[in-house]
Amino acid sequence: MSLLQEKLSIVVCSKSDYSGLISTLKSLNSLEADLPQIILVLSGYSETDLERIKSKFASLKIDLVHISPQGIYSAQNLGLRKVKNRLVLFLNGGDALANPFGLDLLITQIGENPWGYGEIDLVEINSIHSKRYRFSYIELCHRLGLKYVPHPATVIDAQQAIRYGGFDENYTSAADHKLLLMFSRESSPIVVKTLISTFYRGGVSSRNQVDIVKDCKNISRELFGYFFRNRFLDSLIWSAVLIIRKILKG
Repeated sequence: MSLLQEKLSIVVCSKSDYSGLISTLKSLNSLEADLPQIILVLSGYSETDLERIKSKFASLKIDLVHISPQGIYSAQNLGLRKVKNRLVLFLNGGDALANPFGLDLLITQIGENPWGYGEIDLVEINSIHSKRYRFSYIELCHRLGLKYVPHPATVIDAQQAIRYGGFDENYTSAADHKLLLMFSRESSPIVVKTLISTFYRGGVSSRNQVDIVKDCKNISRELFGYFFRNRFLDSLIWSAVLIIRKILKG
């Protein structure tokens, strides 16, 4: 059995975005020689669309679930529970696997480690220009939200994620950040300096800086407690983080 087929599942979640979903599935066609389990969790699609997807991508042997819209993290949790292999990669409809060789390298390098990631190309919607994002992992930067783990290029141990409770649906935009910080408390990630996926920015990525820092602060306090075990110093640190983010984004 080939490496990806044996080790990896890919969960693709999409709501009412047929063209974006088709782009994602076309990018997965490059894996046909070493086909992982592919799970589609869809909402807001017509029966005609569903039949067209099944027919057009029959070679991918897709496990398709159509549900009522309940939010991205609910969809990802449903997909997580259907994973059969040890490792899982999550893609949103519209994102694309850019480099199957990079994905193969990532799975090889991870070995028995519970998580790891590579690089992504960031593309603004309706733009043809991309920007490479990479992160040589530093847990403090991750915890503070000053750097982020590129989720469309991140592979995690599915059963370990389930033991952590999956994606916390109380966070509407930061549950993936919380889950990966939970992984970081037990082990550092394997990081490969290779492109994995293309991510099209929009939606949650356009949140304002106050909301982003608020989520990071709440998650940090929940998982790690206050910095220096002092609420006042912790609040000062998060105020400084907000100022830094505003300056960097300004």
